[in-house]
Amino acid sequence: MPGDINFKFPLKKVTRGFPEGHRTTEAAIKEDLKLLILTKKGERVMDPDLGTNISNIYGELFNNTDKVGMQKVFEREITSAAEKYMPSIKITAVTVKDFEDDPSVDFNQIVVGVNYSHASNQGFNDTLTFRIGQ
Repeated sequence: MPGDINFKFPLKKVTRGFPEGHRTTEAAIKEDLKLLILTKKGERVMDPDLGTNISNIYGELFNNTDKVGMQKVFEREITSAAEKYMPSIKITAVTVKDFEDDPSVDFNQIVVGVNYSHASNQGFNDTLTFRIGQ
């Protein structure tokens, strides 16, 4: 609707035919960061470096891979994408949990938590949490 900052995904229609959107800067930033992280590198033809390789590498967690090393890979992917495409965002921590760390996570899933702050809003800290996998 007019007055929204960006769209909520997945897109849903509302009363006047406009997709539902975010009305606060904090919610818009969170949505943009999630879309950046979940976009596969190479998916955007005009900017093949946009996004991360997280969706391609998460399966390595299930191949007897060192979890600490894998968490560092996720942190590096997310941090470098945010530095390039959302420079006002500072990633402060990245956590990766699987079924061994959290019983609510399915066997073939991981939960990624991204703690971040925004340069223009002192004291603003938030966490983006999402699941990857089937």
